[in-house]
Amino acid sequence: MTVIRDMTELSMMSITDWNNSEVEHFHHSFQQILPYLNAEGQTIYKEIIEEIERRQKPIIIENDTVDHKRILKIHRGAFPKGQALFFWG
Repeated sequence: MTVIRDMTELSMMSITDWNNSEVEHFHHSFQQILPYLNAEGQTIYKEIIEEIERRQKPIIIENDTVDHKRILKIHRGAFPKGQALFFWG
């Protein structure tokens, strides 16, 4: 089981030092309270989103196949050839 540190502890360190579970957890939490966030909360949420984007690995669809070892369920025609999809790596 992954331990998710308290936001008080995490706020004193760079977001790049957070583990994936912490980034995922707080992204979900902030997403749920988004309408109620003040300017500081919105800034933190934006940083979390940017960190998620930084950590993602692109997966390119070529000739209707996915160039990745994971099995992905993709609806035919939903993504044009050559379009990048992003998944946790």
